[in-house]
Amino acid sequence: MRFDIIGQFDLIINKCLNKTLLVLFNNLMTQIFEKFLTLLLVFFLSLSLRAELTEDNPYGVSSFDKRVSLTRGSIYPNHTESIILSKDGACKVAMDMWGWLDSQCLAMDKMVLETAPNVDTVVIEKPKDIGYVTYDDWYDSDKESEINEIVSSLKESYKAQSQRIGKELRWIKWIVYPTLVEDKNYMYYVYLMTQDGVESTIIESSIYDRKGMIQFNVVTKNLTPESSDSEFRKTLEDVLDLYTPNQGQSYADYSSGDKVYKYGVIGTVATLAGVAWTKKGKAVAAGIFATIILFAKKLWWLIFIPVIALVKKLFKKNK
Repeated sequence: MRFDIIGQFDLIINKCLNKTLLVLFNNLMTQIFEKFLTLLLVFFLSLSLRAELTEDNPYGVSSFDKRVSLTRGSIYPNHTESIILSKDGACKVAMDMWGWLDSQCLAMDKMVLETAPNVDTVVIEKPKDIGYVTYDDWYDSDKESEINEIVSSLKESYKAQSQRIGKELRWIKWIVYPTLVEDKNYMYYVYLMTQDGVESTIIESSIYDRKGMIQFNVVTKNLTPESSDSEFRKTLEDVLDLYTPNQGQSYADYSSGDKVYKYGVIGTVATLAGVAWTKKGKAVAAGIFATIILFAKKLWWLIFIPVIALVKKLFKKNK
């Protein structure tokens, strides 16, 4: 009897090992296949037309594989699958997919996609020359009530925007409460929104520099409302690491006599939310709705446009 029990035990152990090895093998093959698809996509992107707006490439999609200059800095890719849209293409996709107005395009510096594993879309806005932002007010006792007032105004903006584009947009809740990362000179928050019932997690952030702030709006992928604060922060820092300020324009380059923003960090929270902060403790809806309330639709599918365009081009040549 004892040997029968040992034999059965050995059989169970072997079956478990076989299942474990099979799972490990399947995971390995999946990773290899995903890597192959990534390399194939990069190859096609490198062969495709650059940022030209054509019938086959209406949004000026091209591979983001080199340094790109911005108004007061530059970005450099750190992910092989990244793509970038031309100025006209970025405006067109924002108007087609998010319902932007022409006037809103003027505030956009650059749009890039797939810059990190958990990033769908990044919109970098042109710098806001509001002045050097000090951090003193961030530690005031009434900070929470002021942020609550900003959220109330943001919700009203959502309602108005919903009526304009005929889609229900709703601010649901904070996922990461507004956070100042003082040692790296940026502020961010994460919230949950819905468009016609479809949920999206949105990261809003601002990098502070000598003259004001640069806003980075991020639509995530793979992350959920249950994801940890550290996952959202890591995703955002993957985006912010793309950016390098021009020489003499960093936060540390502040010099006595430079313009100072009178509304502090709380004022920039309102700015990120598309809410005009008219005076301390008073928020009103901004005249132009913030880009953040137009971000429910993800744009990952744009990476396939150059591939489709190239395939069409090859077929035309063969014919």
